[in-house]
Amino acid sequence: MASLGEGGVARRSRVTEGVGAESGQEGAEIWQKITLAVSVAAVTPFFAELPPFGGLISAEHGIGTLKKPFLALCRSAAEIDAMRAVKRALDPNGIMNPGKIFD
Repeated sequence: MASLGEGGVARRSRVTEGVGAESGQEGAEIWQKITLAVSVAAVTPFFAELPPFGGLISAEHGIGTLKKPFLALCRSAAEIDAMRAVKRALDPNGIMNPGKIFD
């Protein structure tokens, strides 16, 4: 489930009783991937409309894994390159939150 409010997007998923019960953790992981895919599909049109209004996909909570695919919708290639350069300068070994914004 995705919800919009307070200028942000929150995704909540719940593994219901019986989902993944036969396959345990594997079933739960599959369910989480499905809910993430549905959430991404649901918010993509919304995120695409933000830049013309000066909107961003993130505020105080950062980009993270959920909004990572949408970074290029509201940041230019030059801005993303600058972000990568700052990340490399502050974290040359790539140990702080690996994969959260950049692969």
